[in-house]
Amino acid sequence: GALRRTMTKEEFKGKKEQTLLVPTLGKLRADKLLLVGLGDKGDLSHGDVRTFAAKAARCALGEKAKTLVLALPEGVESHLRCVAEGLELGAYRFSKYFTGDRAPKASLGAVLVAVANVPEDAADHVKKGQAIAEGVNLARDLSNEPSNAMTPAMLAEAAVKVGKDKGVKVTVFDYK
Repeated sequence: GALRRTMTKEEFKGKKEQTLLVPTLGKLRADKLLLVGLGDKGDLSHGDVRTFAAKAARCALGEKAKTLVLALPEGVESHLRCVAEGLELGAYRFSKYFTGDRAPKASLGAVLVAVANVPEDAADHVKKGQAIAEGVNLARDLSNEPSNAMTPAMLAEAAVKVGKDKGVKVTVFDYK
């Protein structure tokens, strides 16, 4: 009843990207419960699911959570790739040069995704989503480097290294 009253008081309707952070006051093992709206199931796109998961990860980081449990509503199981992408993309931070008080105090160590019906190929979808997000986050890392630390030659080296690690042939065209 308390959650329903809080949702009513805060006018949480579950609209797209609407959030409500509720302290559990010891009623659950978790310190806080975050509700993130997805909107109408009929209008649900891959982007909506990706944004939903990213928002959950960003909020967990903002709350200095070490663990995130993401409960997906029924019918979202078919979007597990997007959930994995969103979680990885939302948890991204470029903090390489942060020191002292600016250095992150906590990082998201574990994420558990709870679904009503686990599809047979769930692991494949999650792995694919994580791989896509890993590539995006690598591109973010490279582009966030200052120009004196990421010269064109260094960018080419990074591309060659990734290609070698992933079994992709990379050809670098230099000035000549």
